[in-house]
Amino acid sequence: MALINCIECGKEISDKAKSCPHCGMPLKKKGRGFAIASLVLGIIGCVYSLPVLLMAFKKFESTGVAFGRAMYFMIFGVLSVIFGVNSHLRGCHLKKKTAGIVLGTINIVVLSISIIISIL
Repeated sequence: MALINCIECGKEISDKAKSCPHCGMPLKKKGRGFAIASLVLGIIGCVYSLPVLLMAFKKFESTGVAFGRAMYFMIFGVLSVIFGVNSHLRGCHLKKKTAGIVLGTINIVVLSISIIISIL
């Protein structure tokens, strides 16, 4: 049995404990992979959604191409939100899940605006 530091309160606890006896923080990192995936997908979606929005404003592409491109990149935002919510429901306490949900939502909103602009 080894002693580790709690990631929440910093006090020494057993590595076999399921939660910190001092602050109650769960030690299992459930949903951590989903939180990281949410953040990565949110970043990718936001990086690619801005050029799509600019192309929609400048009317560089036909409506069908702009709509298809926006829908393709919107998948990143939707998956980012789904993974972030899944991580939250699994009890993950990482801030990455919140960032992923926010970035995914921004991605969805920006691409929705792009679709509206390209249709008009």
